[in-house]
Amino acid sequence: SLGEWHEAINFASVLDLPMIFCVENNQIALSTKTALQSKAKSFADKAQGYGILGMSVFGNDIEEIALSFERAAHHARSGLGPVLI
Repeated sequence: SLGEWHEAINFASVLDLPMIFCVENNQIALSTKTALQSKAKSFADKAQGYGILGMSVFGNDIEEIALSFERAAHHARSGLGPVLI
């Protein structure tokens, strides 16, 4: 919900920078429940608004996390722009 975060991800998107943005969903967005902050069902859905790849990951599955970051790194290193996990 911070403006700086939106500015950073938008800047990375516009320039197709090889970056991975990782968001941990703790169900609170700056002391407000996420449902009151955004209409998006998941944080990964917000990636579409920036024109970048978004991935949802089950945070208790270490293998899924590792595979997701491997895919995100490959995507970014291939010149396809940033990824939001």
